[in-house]
Amino acid sequence: MFVIREPRFYEYERYIPELCLFDDDFMSLVLDDIDCVGLILRIILDDQDIRISRVLSQKEVKNIKGKSIRADIIAEGIDGTYYNIEVQRENSGGIARRARYNSSMVDMSVLEPGNQYSQLPKVHTIFIMERDIFHQGLPLYHCQRMIEEMDEPLNDGSYIIYVNGSRSDDTRLGKLMHDFHCQEWREMEYPELARRVRYYKEKEGREKMCEIWERIKRDGFEQGIEYGMAKGMETNRIISIQNLMKNLNLNIEEAMKALNIPETEQQYYIKILN
Repeated sequence: MFVIREPRFYEYERYIPELCLFDDDFMSLVLDDIDCVGLILRIILDDQDIRISRVLSQKEVKNIKGKSIRADIIAEGIDGTYYNIEVQRENSGGIARRARYNSSMVDMSVLEPGNQYSQLPKVHTIFIMERDIFHQGLPLYHCQRMIEEMDEPLNDGSYIIYVNGSRSDDTRLGKLMHDFHCQEWREMEYPELARRVRYYKEKEGREKMCEIWERIKRDGFEQGIEYGMAKGMETNRIISIQNLMKNLNLNIEEAMKALNIPETEQQYYIKILN
């Protein structure tokens, strides 16, 4: 069936070939898949028995009295174990206290009223970082609470793992990190990931990507307008530029072009945002 597309969709399509799994919105689409998430967890946790029953992408976990989170991926294993996977380009997005908070929010969301604390499931919080956050050159960093006097783990069922995404070698994990950086599905090592990346880059999934970017652009305008009522309408554009830079991984010039900001005004926003 012939579909009439918005002209700006063709502008969005220019960016699709450059996307990889470290790009937030693209990653959320590709990894909204039981096979892909299961593969990733079996490799990172080195446990071939892991089987996933459901996956939630960009799941909002609400805290009515405090800060809520929007988790990149939350998955539930068939054994009841929960996994929170966060993919981060910047080390600032993977600080230890964020990992602690994410883990506590998952705990809060899965323990039902009336349940005993002993029924709290195991929770693995996994941060896949584009760079080596601890600068030790290790592929993985495992973190858990310890009983210091006994030098033994507390075994409270909470585990935090950081993945060094800068290591791409011939190990299973190294090949996985290669795939996270890969822009071309034909060059990917794992068929499960290549299948999903191909769909969103070369098939009807491209339309889904464009729709998401249009929503991001629209939301950016709406947030800017709401905030700009009190702070001046130039805030509209500033927030819209920042949203496009963050969510679409654009530089400031590309974001301003997407927003149709006149060239005569662009230097003003470059000065503010740099």
